[in-house]
Amino acid sequence: MFEYLRAFLRITLLIVTAVLSSLLCLTIYWFLPYSIWSRIVRIWAFTIVKISGINLVVVDKTNNDYLLNNYMVVANHMSWLDVMLLDTLYSISFVAKAELRYWPLLNIIIKAGGTIFINRNRKRDIVPTNQKISKVLHSGRCIGLFPEGKVNNGKEIFPFKAPLLEAALQSQSKIIPIVLLYFREDGKAANEALYYGHNLWQTVCNTVKAKQLTVKAFVLPEVDAHNFNSRQILSEHLHAMMSKVFNEHLAKT
Repeated sequence: MFEYLRAFLRITLLIVTAVLSSLLCLTIYWFLPYSIWSRIVRIWAFTIVKISGINLVVVDKTNNDYLLNNYMVVANHMSWLDVMLLDTLYSISFVAKAELRYWPLLNIIIKAGGTIFINRNRKRDIVPTNQKISKVLHSGRCIGLFPEGKVNNGKEIFPFKAPLLEAALQSQSKIIPIVLLYFREDGKAANEALYYGHNLWQTVCNTVKAKQLTVKAFVLPEVDAHNFNSRQILSEHLHAMMSKVFNEHLAKT
């Protein structure tokens, strides 16, 4: 009974937060400087994480600048909370699937985050999307990318899609790889947080019903895209270093 009451309260607070956030996006977003708006987004992200009952533990983070200049953040994709968790670490504009553009209410927040949309089923979208990403990187901002191209099953990091890493090569960006892992109170992997095999409503309910979940964000050493001759080699390097950390810590559960 307590878990359902807990879930009801958390979902109510999440809905209220989403409505208030949408109002901010429709009003003050349009005239606030980026440096100020980015910090509002950080507060919003912290709020969502805390309301959801998530304890965030950051491991080995060395770059503590919230506003990054010409950086790309790449992470494995497991949960609906991944974006908010990463937004607490850095100010990031994400690359996301085109369908999110039409989600009621949430699309207002997603667009205000500077999201770049792509239809992954159309190869002709890759070139213009890379051009948009490069433009953002050259402007001194940070792009977030989930190179698996979809949520994983919590057991492994799926192979990376290399094409969108081309923008990092073109812009000679630095890349921060981050591995996200969700745990229960007993230290076992928290499958409740997985998006894989569920719709948004199901995974939100599964997450907020849990008593206490911990997310560990392992921030790996920065990678300089300038040192790689092709996006495929860069993709394989990132996948290898992230999979190593993912598998090592998952095995401990």
